[in-house]
Amino acid sequence: MMYSVRLLVISIVVISAVFLSRVNSVEALNAGGIRLWGSLNGADATYPAATSATDVTAGEGFTAILRKNGTVSIAGDNIDMYLFASLLSRIKAVAAGNNHLIALRADGFVKAAGDDMFGQSDVPAGLKNVVAIAAGGFHSLALKADGTIVQWGRKYADRPNIPKTTKKAIAIAAGNDHSIALLSDGTVITWGQNDQGQLNVPSGIRDVMAVTAGYKNTLVLHRNGLISAWGTKADNRSLVPTGLKNVVAIDAGGGQNLALKSDGTVVAWGWNAYGQTKVPSNLRGITKIAAGWNHSVACACVK
Repeated sequence: MMYSVRLLVISIVVISAVFLSRVNSVEALNAGGIRLWGSLNGADATYPAATSATDVTAGEGFTAILRKNGTVSIAGDNIDMYLFASLLSRIKAVAAGNNHLIALRADGFVKAAGDDMFGQSDVPAGLKNVVAIAAGGFHSLALKADGTIVQWGRKYADRPNIPKTTKKAIAIAAGNDHSIALLSDGTVITWGQNDQGQLNVPSGIRDVMAVTAGYKNTLVLHRNGLISAWGTKADNRSLVPTGLKNVVAIDAGGGQNLALKSDGTVVAWGWNAYGQTKVPSNLRGITKIAAGWNHSVACACVK
């Protein structure tokens, strides 16, 4: 459930620990700074380099920002996320679903909070040795050090279970109602809902280096810097822009896709009802991207 901070009487001490103050939205980013655009409680804003961001993830109505000291900050109006973030430390990765957030600790254990209608925030007992996490609309994924995948939350009828494979998984992504995993041989597997063809991997998909899943669409990034996409035809979100190349990272959100190029610039396409594909003209030096439900995020993240 979404809340408005303005309507709740809570401890200012707790909120101030994780709340980010924005500055003039036209300022260029310095190292560790964040830029948001689209619809997120006044999302068109810049967060200064003082955030010391190392990674970002975006959900519906909030963005989670991993800081260099292993803490997590929240931008947006989801009070559950503020409170959860205030309790986190020694975090190495974060993943946002629609209305839940997963955090991976440095010791390989996982924490989660937020919407739990389908058990997506109930981390399985005994889960450990996790090296990567992903959060979808109503489900969650964890990739273990041995290359196996654990899922919890909602299962979808078309292909509910993780496909069996002899190859190890090396990366995972969760969309609104489907998932994708990158295998050690550069191929991919998909599972979940398939009402818009989001599971139908085109023939010849190989040499993949990154994967992402959005709302009814799927994207993969090949080692040559090109993108393949499939799934829904709505808003041209499965139609890669002509001439797009030299891509180093991708992310898919509620209807928009983001691509980070090797020169530090960002390209966006797809659903644009809230301006989430209108990339600010001054963005340079970007190292991380995140696509939320109605907003997009770019980060000049530090290592």
